[in-house]
Amino acid sequence: MVRGNDHQSLNWQRMTRLLALPALLIALHGPPVAAQVGCGSYKDMTDRLGTKYSESRIGHGMTSAEYIAEIWVNPKTGTWTILEVYPDGKSCLVAVGNNWEIFEPTTPGDDA
Repeated sequence: MVRGNDHQSLNWQRMTRLLALPALLIALHGPPVAAQVGCGSYKDMTDRLGTKYSESRIGHGMTSAEYIAEIWVNPKTGTWTILEVYPDGKSCLVAVGNNWEIFEPTTPGDDA
């Protein structure tokens, strides 16, 4: 016969085991596919952005971490990519998306 507290303890153990299995599977699976293929030489990465997605670089800037962040956009389809460019020639995708919109520059205080 299982007493009240013992029954709760058994339920807790079962729940812990149930939750541990998915966590273990996720950990063993490794990083997402995007992270596995998201870096390469600058030439390879930009060639792919240009040929596969018809994106063009519209701007770049130096980050506080001393690498360059570039923004690539396809104005017809609205796809966009943010690319990190490192001094050693390696480049990595930071973010990708769609529905990119370009706004006219405004002065702070102007109605947007």
